[in-house]
Amino acid sequence: MLKQKASLEHFSEMERSRTGKTRRVRKHFLSFVFDSYLNNPKQNVVFCPVTNNYDRVQEGESFPLRLMGEEEAGTGFKDTLTGMFYNHDNYGKALIRFCEPISIKTFVDAHCKQAKTTVEELKSNEKAKKQLMKVFCHEMQDVFADNTVVMSSSILASLILGFRKGISEDSLKFWYPFVHKWIEKKGGLVHGNREPKMDQIRMSMRYLSGFVQVKRSMVEPKTDQGEEYKNLLMLSYYRNILVHHFMHESYIIISALSRENGGQSTKDAIK
Repeated sequence: MLKQKASLEHFSEMERSRTGKTRRVRKHFLSFVFDSYLNNPKQNVVFCPVTNNYDRVQEGESFPLRLMGEEEAGTGFKDTLTGMFYNHDNYGKALIRFCEPISIKTFVDAHCKQAKTTVEELKSNEKAKKQLMKVFCHEMQDVFADNTVVMSSSILASLILGFRKGISEDSLKFWYPFVHKWIEKKGGLVHGNREPKMDQIRMSMRYLSGFVQVKRSMVEPKTDQGEEYKNLLMLSYYRNILVHHFMHESYIIISALSRENGGQSTKDAIK
C-alpha cells in the first residue's frame, strides 16, 4: 500500500489513555513503515500527527472502573456511538488539531548524520534500527504533547482538585484565567477565553457535573458513599491532560522534598 502511495490511518497509542496522560507511541505498525522505507529509500513516507481534544470524554466515566480493577462498560467505536445516540447530555466541543507533517526521509537522513551511519547499515543492523525507532517514537510523543489542547474542563478539574475542601465561584473566576495564561506563557495550547465570564465557567462545569457538587456556594468533588475515590480519579483524568506543562516545577518540588527529607537523592525522593 505504501508503494501505491496510499494513505493509512494509525492510532499510535492503540487505545485511549485511562489516566489522561499521553501513552507511549507503539512501535509495531511503525516498524513495518520503516522497513518499507529502508528497503526503498527513494519512496518517502510522510506522517501527519493528529490530536483529538474534548471538553468531555464520552466513555470517560468507565475509566476509573478499570483503574480500580472493576468491570467497565464497552469503550469501542460502536459503544461510543450508541452512548451518544441514547444520551442527550452536553459533551461540549471536540477540537481536531493537524500537526506539522514529519518526513521519514528527512528524519532518517538527520539521524544517519548524527549517528554517523548510513541507510544500508540501518537496514542490516537490527540494534541500530531499534534505536532509530526509539528516537522517532520519542519525537512523535513530543509532537502529541506539544499539540494537545487544554480544554476548559481540564483547568477546572485541576483547580477543584487543588482546592479539594472547596473553592468558591469568585476564586474560580480569579484562578481560571491565571492558569490559562500560565499555560500559554509556557507555550501550551488552551481553548477558550482567557478571562471567561462566570456563566461560561458554569457551562464548562457541566462537563464535570458527574464528579463535582456545590455546597454552600463552594465547588468540591462529590463525596457520595463509595463513589468519592472514583470521582477523584475522573477529575485526575482531566487534570492529567495539562500536567506535562509543569514538569519543571515538579523537579523543583522533588529537589526541595529531597533536602527536607535528610538530603535524599532526587531518585529516592521520587520513590
